[in-house]
Amino acid sequence: MGFFNRASKKTSDQAKPAQGGQAIAMIALSEAAWFDPALLAEEFARFAPKDPPLLHVSTEGVGLGFELGDLQAVVAQMPAPIPWTDLEGSCAINRLWPEATEQMKTHTVHYIVTVFGAASPLRLRVLLTRLVAAILKVQPCVGVYWGSGLVHSPERFLKASERVSEDSFDHTLWIDFRVVPGKRHGLTLFTSGMAEFGLMEIEAQNARCSHAEMLERVFGLATYLITKGPVINDGETMGLTATDKVGINHLPSMFPERGLVYQLRF
Repeated sequence: MGFFNRASKKTSDQAKPAQGGQAIAMIALSEAAWFDPALLAEEFARFAPKDPPLLHVSTEGVGLGFELGDLQAVVAQMPAPIPWTDLEGSCAINRLWPEATEQMKTHTVHYIVTVFGAASPLRLRVLLTRLVAAILKVQPCVGVYWGSGLVHSPERFLKASERVSEDSFDHTLWIDFRVVPGKRHGLTLFTSGMAEFGLMEIEAQNARCSHAEMLERVFGLATYLITKGPVINDGETMGLTATDKVGINHLPSMFPERGLVYQLRF
């Protein structure tokens, strides 16, 4: 990325995220419905023309099974809405979709979409994003609930998914960046969703900077970590220029249940 200034040139001793696992999203529907798997495969190919094709390999009850090269995917239809306790908070504070509460309350059933196999967390989430976007193209849907607790309108999800790849992605599809007022007119930030990439969450408390400046720095840090792995050591720095430095420490979260986080010192 070119803007990280390290306090030490040593390589991090932390292990990289495991090359395997699963990625999950849910798609809210106004009523029970299925799509043609062949049409889904065509749409998926538009998002990823260089990737292995999406192959429909099984239909069992309420589930469709697919292969993606060495990976697998399942779309299962659940005959009930996504629990409102999971959605309420994200809908209520959704700056990008003010109608989220009103719209998501109308859904009655949902799909659970899962991609799994031996791949990096980033690879799995890129493929899941493409698969969800393809489903939105072939089946009218109410909204998308991402595994980290984010809610997206279909329109916004499709727009942000157009050119998603492991080299270029809109991480606000996957990560919740929450900025709230801190003490003494500062700003406090915390993320939710970095843990899905095998990473610590990011926090900053009572920072003396603008909202835009904070997000610029944290977006850059999140992108760097997602693409490179947990390579930021305790006590290192990052900056936008050679003289501009923000400290990064591995410290306990402001929320005890989250454990250690990347704590930024502005």
